[in-house]
Amino acid sequence: MAPYTCRSRLVLGLFLGMFVLSPLNAARAQTLSDGMAALEAKHRKHRLLIRGLFNGEPKADPNDPQHIEAIDMAARLDTYSVYLDHLETRQEKKPTHTMERAFNDFEKNVESITKAKNREQMQPLAVIYREKVRLHALEVIEYEKAKPIHKLYNARILAKVAELGEGKLSETLIKVLKDDKQNDAIRYYILRGLRNLLAQVQPQQTPPLLTKEEEAKCAEAIIEFLERKPDLPKGVLQEEIDGFRVLRREGVRALAQIHTPALNDKVQPALVLARFTGEDERIQPPPRIDERLEAAMGLARMSSAQDKTYQADYAANAIGTFLATFGAAANGDKEKATERLRPWKIDAVHMREALAVLKANSEKNMYVDQVIAHGNSVLQAVIKGDDAKPDDLTWFINPENVAPSKELFKGMADSTIKPAKSAEATEK
Repeated sequence: MAPYTCRSRLVLGLFLGMFVLSPLNAARAQTLSDGMAALEAKHRKHRLLIRGLFNGEPKADPNDPQHIEAIDMAARLDTYSVYLDHLETRQEKKPTHTMERAFNDFEKNVESITKAKNREQMQPLAVIYREKVRLHALEVIEYEKAKPIHKLYNARILAKVAELGEGKLSETLIKVLKDDKQNDAIRYYILRGLRNLLAQVQPQQTPPLLTKEEEAKCAEAIIEFLERKPDLPKGVLQEEIDGFRVLRREGVRALAQIHTPALNDKVQPALVLARFTGEDERIQPPPRIDERLEAAMGLARMSSAQDKTYQADYAANAIGTFLATFGAAANGDKEKATERLRPWKIDAVHMREALAVLKANSEKNMYVDQVIAHGNSVLQAVIKGDDAKPDDLTWFINPENVAPSKELFKGMADSTIKPAKSAEATEK
């Protein structure tokens, strides 16, 4: 994977500031070469049928060639139009024909499926449409003549279509994430797509959205991304460092959707999340509080029952050290009338929900229960707008209150956290 360079940081900053959205569709290179007029002509041919299918009448039939072709044309228009019709530039003849408008239309297609009263009626359409979008979006992303903004648009499409639960999409997302030809702005949305996809994986799902092997490959790709060394030169601006952290945070959010501590001997999501939560010195640049929050919530939701070597008390200790930082930061930021660093009350509510999952999974572990009790006290104070009690904050960092376990996975000596200086202290 290409290193995170100044140039890629600039690209990331520029593109994240733009509203570049639209529906995606993967078509053949021949269709991309045919031009927009040919695509619109084919789409008009199926316009009424397309409208009916996305309204649920008629029900999509995977054995009807006309239905397949109509859905395919809808997907092609969603993904191809940004390149063929140059939606990045406003046109006098089509002043409303913009990326924003195109993406809104694509979102309506997706929401006609996800928000349908009768999801079973729309399921055949979902299966066909999400696969066509996946194929055609990837084609644009890999198309040599497409501009970076066209590829970014389609990466955003893939992130959205992941909400339809396309199992094969994991392979596509991993492929783009590891593609050295793509920039970090594209990777940002690819990571979001992985997050959206993994969030739909449920225990005892029949049939499973992702196989264990596919889930492990997703986790491995995300971990590889999170552990890469950024190319940050001396004297780099703080804005550029924070830009990298925004990108990395999306990777942490994606990994936090996996609730199995270790998927195999080499892929251990819990260990990576614990190191972000505990501000491990190997995480460079040091994680900000928002990255640590996402990691802590993911760590709290780990299902310890799935791994007998996983030691929940060690994970709880990492979460506790984060809560000490979180509570102190919220106390210091509380008095600001404007430009507060974080939406502390909202963060506290989400973290409290994660602690409830930790408690349910901890099987009456006394140390974990203590961490949760002091943690909830801190979070409740933040939610009420009060200062967290000093006794609660110092409890987490008191040497007498360290976890009984000395490693995250029993018998694995290197599954530890080596705390570093805080990000703020390092930057000062």
